[in-house]
Amino acid sequence: MDVKRPLDRGIRGRGRGRGVSVRRPKAGRTAVQRPRPVGNSWENGDLDSDVLDQPAQDKWRLLPEFLKVRGLVKQHIDSYNHLVQVEMKRIILAKSNVELRSDNYANFFLRYENIYVGQPEIEQDMIKY
Repeated sequence: MDVKRPLDRGIRGRGRGRGVSVRRPKAGRTAVQRPRPVGNSWENGDLDSDVLDQPAQDKWRLLPEFLKVRGLVKQHIDSYNHLVQVEMKRIILAKSNVELRSDNYANFFLRYENIYVGQPEIEQDMIKY
């Protein structure tokens, strides 16, 4: 009698897990586990390293052209700008951060409505630059 049990359910139980066939052992014998046959060359071990390395080699050939178009740090600058312009507002205006109330004065509270990051300023000897 074969019993199928999930081997891997994936992250947080999502996805399809691979199953194994397990025979119930006869008295005095141990169970034998056999993986289900999968029609995938990767799992069967039929692929050689040249075939597996090909996608990585193709990406290295595209890298110089990508850098000409986007630049080396463009992605990092865009990510920082998105953080400053969009995500900081979401963080500050999150439900738990909407109002700050005073324990001493019931009618006094502070609410952030429109935050932004301005141009950098240097103040030296009470003069702003």
